[in-house]
Amino acid sequence: MVSMTQFIAGVVIAILAASAISIGASTMLAAGPEGPQGEQGETGPQGIQGIQGVQGEAGDTGPRGATGPAGPTGATGQTGLTGATGATGPEGPQGEQGPPWVYNVTHALGVDSTTSTTFVDMPDMSVDINVTDPSLLLITFSGQARVSVMDSPAYIRAMVNTTQADPVSSYIFLTEITQWGAQSCTFYLSVGAGTHTVTIQWRMFVGTTTGQVDERTLTVIALPE
Repeated sequence: MVSMTQFIAGVVIAILAASAISIGASTMLAAGPEGPQGEQGETGPQGIQGIQGVQGEAGDTGPRGATGPAGPTGATGQTGLTGATGATGPEGPQGEQGPPWVYNVTHALGVDSTTSTTFVDMPDMSVDINVTDPSLLLITFSGQARVSVMDSPAYIRAMVNTTQADPVSSYIFLTEITQWGAQSCTFYLSVGAGTHTVTIQWRMFVGTTTGQVDERTLTVIALPE
């Protein structure tokens, strides 16, 4: 009597034998004609990028392009250091000599007084000056002065011939204090050619006050105009 195991083994052997016979028969058959090419399938996804190749040699330099437009002017830079002083040039020729200055000076010592409330000549304060061209006279008086009553002033002015020199005023202070003090006043006037007499005059504000002068000087300088 055949067992189950033997039965199954026999079935398997029979199947394998039938497969071998079928394969052998197929091999012995001649190949049939090639069928028509099928349609091209869809493009597949792009593959991964490959490794970069070695850099090739540099090509020849191309032709030079046209010059572009000039750019805007840049900001001015900082001033550089000052250079060394150059050598002194040769001395130029001497200019023409200017016209000579004409002047005159007088000086007086000793105390002189006045109580006049109108202008009178100050003693020893007058000079003559001769000019050959129209000139500007600069007249300077300087000296010691005082009054007998405090704040009761003495006034001063300069006369050229019969014309009062500038500044024209009857109230130019000489002094108003009772102690001796140095005083100075300057006047000016334009004059024509000729001889001119310059005189210093003075007066008091009130007649009950005495004005006094001591060492004093009158200087007159003529500047050609």
